[in-house]
Amino acid sequence: MKITRWYNIFGMLWITQFCIGCQHMIIAGAVATWFFTRDKDALTSPIQKSAYNLVRYHLGSVAIGSLFIAIFQFLRAILKAIESQAKDSKNGIVKCILKACQCCLHCFENILMYLTRNAYIEIAIYGQSFCSSGQQAFKVLVNNALRVAAINTVGDFVLLMAKVLVVILTVFIGTLIIDGKEGVHHVWVPISVAGLFAYFVAHSFFTVYEVSLISVNCP
Repeated sequence: MKITRWYNIFGMLWITQFCIGCQHMIIAGAVATWFFTRDKDALTSPIQKSAYNLVRYHLGSVAIGSLFIAIFQFLRAILKAIESQAKDSKNGIVKCILKACQCCLHCFENILMYLTRNAYIEIAIYGQSFCSSGQQAFKVLVNNALRVAAINTVGDFVLLMAKVLVVILTVFIGTLIIDGKEGVHHVWVPISVAGLFAYFVAHSFFTVYEVSLISVNCP
């Protein structure tokens, strides 16, 4: 029973990362097609073409990239389970080792996710394999470290502020609408749900801008 549960967790992590990778690949392919085409009037359905290229040529690359990320996330989940079981232990060294391993895996996961996303963009633009694109993405990041850091810092801050603004406006407008309504005894429940839903919608929407920003700045 426990093995089946862990198997389902790993499958869920892999499928989630696979869907995210497909999203990044389609966005990057459509943006690259639009950006590098001189005659914009000649463009016909760049999103459909990008999705077609993904399904026909690059599903394996997305599967490999998402598998690597899912493995790190799965290892973190296992460590988290071990850490929860050892929380009553009086051995401080074990707790310290588990937290250190969790921190290292988290750092590696973030690095791998960022590198994989750039590899997807390289694949969408140049049509190479995952390994070749990952190597090229690493070279691009190393050779343009300052520019990448500047773009990521400014871009992430602006996108974060945009997401926060969307959530604040949603909560504010929702409060104005619900406040004073008869039959509503706990206003914070629908407001919290609306705010959470607004964040996920804003995150999905602004992900398009984030991937587009990286795609057009990819040499």
